[in-house]
Amino acid sequence: TSALRPMQRFRYFEAQRAVHDPNAHSVTAYDVKFWTFEAEGHDIVENPLKLNPEAIGRASSMVVFSETDQKKFYAENLTVEIMTEQGIW
Repeated sequence: TSALRPMQRFRYFEAQRAVHDPNAHSVTAYDVKFWTFEAEGHDIVENPLKLNPEAIGRASSMVVFSETDQKKFYAENLTVEIMTEQGIW
């Protein structure tokens, strides 16, 4: 059997403007770019943009909810490019 390797999958976001609502446990962002990455280990990646993204996306607005909420992600005018071995999907 092979040994388990510590891995992490995370998203990195950049936005022109964002509002955190601690009462709603949410962040609302506008004019958003985001990347999905996978990396080895459990340590925080200092500069994730040096990694190869699994997906790249844009949205005019986006809301991210807390783990306790049923809705975890909502976006408007969303476009996503998913990277595969065959190219962009």
